[in-house]
Amino acid sequence: MALLISAFSDTHGERPPTIRGDIVLHAGDIYEDNTHIDGVKEWAAIPKKILAVRGNHDGFDPVGFFNGREFTVIELEPGLWAVGIGFSTQNLSMGLYAIPTEHRLAQTVADVLKETTERIPQGANIILLSHYAPTSIFAVAHEGFIFNCIPKACEALRPVALLYGHIHQFFDRTCVVGGAGTPAYSLGPKGLTFTVEDGTIHVR
Repeated sequence: MALLISAFSDTHGERPPTIRGDIVLHAGDIYEDNTHIDGVKEWAAIPKKILAVRGNHDGFDPVGFFNGREFTVIELEPGLWAVGIGFSTQNLSMGLYAIPTEHRLAQTVADVLKETTERIPQGANIILLSHYAPTSIFAVAHEGFIFNCIPKACEALRPVALLYGHIHQFFDRTCVVGGAGTPAYSLGPKGLTFTVEDGTIHVR
């Protein structure tokens, strides 16, 4: 039986919906701020395996949601891996909800790609989870909002899918990223439920 995966992003303190997946992926911005936390507590109480990356609203974690859930490279089942790209900062000189520059996020991507080469075997299927969006949705980079380094990660990893958030007006949209031809899904708080079989994503 195929592993059923549910993925969300940008829930911003809201309580979780009904979740069908065996595994839950969260692409960041689970927080709105450090006062809207009741919904985050409910996410943390879900009795399912949850894996998450941080978005620009997630520099603080008063609920401890990311403890044991934040990841960069993890095997979901034999032959299927998840790779996570997130970024947040508590550096108040940059602003509480500061978003990365292209250079800063590219450094994060380089570190993640190094880990993938050390841990993921050749021929494995990969799901790429990123809080930040690929340039493919606008064709050119917009500093802090869409990033050249995300399509470059797709070129390097050849994932079965890119799942991302951050750009609210793009929630529920799909596109194809770069020369790799990676199907990309903008998640949002409604989420997406899917399986991966024979290297292909099947949205439910």
